[in-house]
Amino acid sequence: MLNKNAVFVLIANIVVFMFQIDDVAADRGRVHVVNNVVLTDRNTVLRGATMCISCGATDAVYTKAVRNLGINVIRLGVKTKAIGRTIEQQLPGIDKAVNLASQNSMYVMINNSVDPGHYDLPSLTAFWRAVAGRYKDRTNVFYEMTSEPVPWFPKDYTTQNIADLKSVHNIMRSLAPNTHIVLFTFANLDNGPIAVSKIATMQGVDYTKASVGFHHYKTNEAAITYTKAYYPLLMTETNYWIADAASRLTTVNTLRLYEKLKIGWFSLDGKGSVIHLQNEIIPNLHAGGYYWAVEN
Repeated sequence: MLNKNAVFVLIANIVVFMFQIDDVAADRGRVHVVNNVVLTDRNTVLRGATMCISCGATDAVYTKAVRNLGINVIRLGVKTKAIGRTIEQQLPGIDKAVNLASQNSMYVMINNSVDPGHYDLPSLTAFWRAVAGRYKDRTNVFYEMTSEPVPWFPKDYTTQNIADLKSVHNIMRSLAPNTHIVLFTFANLDNGPIAVSKIATMQGVDYTKASVGFHHYKTNEAAITYTKAYYPLLMTETNYWIADAASRLTTVNTLRLYEKLKIGWFSLDGKGSVIHLQNEIIPNLHAGGYYWAVEN
């Protein structure tokens, strides 16, 4: 029979355990594809900011501030060869970014790349061998294989490019059977029929758990709507505020297009500062009549 002190200790331990459980955030449910659009577990549009391990993604105060702007997903860029740090050295930082995002009801889209217009197949393969399985059960995590691997349009992807990227896809999918994977990430989406034809050459992809990524620079609405009729789309980068004056005239209202089409979008802003999102980009969307709730 327990004495009073033992009962007191037992009750205290139960209370501490209950508080510990309450303090652990549950991951958001997986993103999913509906009508060729990638949506959250609440069927809301993905609205993202770009970060890295050393520029905001592991800072609890900063991550919460980004969430409070209405951003529900972080595009976490992780470089290896280009910065001289191995993936093994950076895994603890990715872990922390994923956990902080979860605590703020946010998703993380992990991305690996080198310079725009290039990819390094050995590095890309090594990265996803280390990362894909590590987060396969984190339902607030999905993957963008790489960024702008080929310059600069869908027509420029060669048979070898497609074969290389498909080999990486196969590794990722084998290690993370249920995780959403963003493929291709074209620098521009300029011609729908050509894009659809090129995408089709990468066979054996399950597009209930994958999508086609692209950026909005020399991209047009006709190409987007044509391609979306065939494949799920996600626009993973645009940055109108640093464009030259002539380009800015055509890109300043970029994100209004994605709100209108209800396609997920990512701003390049967010690497340690959200000044453009806070002072320019989101106010521009509000001025266009687009509002949404912060997802707590």
